[in-house]
Amino acid sequence: MNGQIANTNYYPTSHPQIGREAIVCGLWLRVAFIGASAIAVGVMQLFGGEIKLLPALALTVAGGLLTAFSIRRARGALDAADDAALPPVVSAGSPARSLAI
Repeated sequence: MNGQIANTNYYPTSHPQIGREAIVCGLWLRVAFIGASAIAVGVMQLFGGEIKLLPALALTVAGGLLTAFSIRRARGALDAADDAALPPVVSAGSPARSLAI
């Protein structure tokens, strides 16, 4: 009787390598989600009348700034991952072109 429930063999070549840039992008997107949640809470407080105007407005603006900043950083990390994955460009007249053919 075979007692093995799942395949426990690990083949590193079968799994794509996740770069550091993709992990950084994911972390910045989580921070952007926190900022978007702060915007939502601030808007609800503005229209709900539960809190004074200034703290609700400050929460909304701070959430918007955090969201914009973190989305920009996530996009930069994603662009860096794309640049690292692309092969180097070889022009037609360069000596490396003759080696690539």
